[in-house]
Amino acid sequence: MKPIQILYGTETYNSEDLAERTGEALNEAGLSAVVIDMSDYDHDELATAHTVLIITSTFGNGEPPSNAEEFYEFVMEEASALPQLRFSVCGLGDTDYDLFCQCAKDFDRRLEELGAQR
Repeated sequence: MKPIQILYGTETYNSEDLAERTGEALNEAGLSAVVIDMSDYDHDELATAHTVLIITSTFGNGEPPSNAEEFYEFVMEEASALPQLRFSVCGLGDTDYDLFCQCAKDFDRRLEELGAQR
């Protein structure tokens, strides 16, 4: 079975820390998981990925963090149908912002539109 891919987007390293801890917990539970910075993720891998967990913060007023910008644009504008993909999205943010966790909400909505299963 392919490993669970844990992709993180972060500005302040909170999402990275959570991704690392989640990867460790999954591996300790006997599942195979890899943690990947979104800026290092090969976009072509998404078409063959089996399970992806996105952990991301939102930067500013709803935008993706800088290390997630390129992957965000790919998913929103270029990604093809993903019927083979199982996914989950975890958003970290501050409820004081009008667009609380918007980046995570956008990923969640778009992956569902592409046919992936939540």
